[in-house]
Amino acid sequence: MVGIFLALEPSDFARFLMDAGAVGLWGILTSINAAMIYTLLKNGFRPALSKDFVDILFYFAVVYLVLEKLSLPWMAVAFASTVLMVAILYLLVTLIRYSRIIDIMVEPVSLHPLALGFRIFSVFIGLLLASLPHSCQLLRIDLSGVI
Repeated sequence: MVGIFLALEPSDFARFLMDAGAVGLWGILTSINAAMIYTLLKNGFRPALSKDFVDILFYFAVVYLVLEKLSLPWMAVAFASTVLMVAILYLLVTLIRYSRIIDIMVEPVSLHPLALGFRIFSVFIGLLLASLPHSCQLLRIDLSGVI
């Protein structure tokens, strides 16, 4: 929502809200990911290269190549990203609800797709933070007082 506000009304205050929201969300996601990784390692999980990981890398590469060639209006990108973020947040709430009731279920629900969605969401937030200086140069926003 703050991204749409920044696109509609570019100002120092909107930029500050965008930075504060991204950094705050990044901090929360980092702590959740650290807790999940600690729990997985404590329970004997060892990371390995999987087909899903390789597929996601290829999807990111294809999306990057497609978006590099297309010229999309900023408002369409802002609207689409807002809709996707709301959908991902809904899936995260569903993941939390299922993780609370998994002990009483007879047949456990596979949480892998939702956990994978959480990881992808975390990667996108990290990319958002990494791309802030570049996008500010494109929009000609002065970052001297913010960063």
